[in-house]
Amino acid sequence: MCFIIRLSLVLMAMCCLLTMAQAGNTLIIGANIVSCIELDVITGSLTWLLDPAASPYTQTLDKNKGVFVNGNKPGWTLYVRSEVATLTNWDGSNYNSGALQSPMTLQSYPEGNAIGKTIAVSVSNQELVTEGEKGKDKKVGLGFSQPVSWNDDPLPSDHKYHIILTFTATAA
Repeated sequence: MCFIIRLSLVLMAMCCLLTMAQAGNTLIIGANIVSCIELDVITGSLTWLLDPAASPYTQTLDKNKGVFVNGNKPGWTLYVRSEVATLTNWDGSNYNSGALQSPMTLQSYPEGNAIGKTIAVSVSNQELVTEGEKGKDKKVGLGFSQPVSWNDDPLPSDHKYHIILTFTATAA
């Protein structure tokens, strides 16, 4: 009797193994590649001391401190816009009345080109770099120029002139 039970257990185990070895399923994978653009503004903030006697104030960020762009489609374009028209009185939380009289200009220095475009910073998108190449990193240096007038007002010590620039890359 013990022999029959053991034989039955062995046969059941073999059937299970044969069933498992013979079972099969498939996995089908479908994939698409999405259009993608990578954008990194390398320097996150700048602090300037503006002086009407030394106007215009200028600062240049070389390509390793400016903007980095890469895309998997040819023909991408880099834009910049600001949230206000000119550097404006800021108390740390809100804009207040008072702004510099002249807008800032921004010049691009795309890698491989001596000088790119020069634009007056504005609240609408301004084209900065065009025709980026598919799969090729592009580092863009930035040159800032801010005219300062004797008619621009100094601000209280807890305020500063403030502007936020937003960079956007779009695929063609």
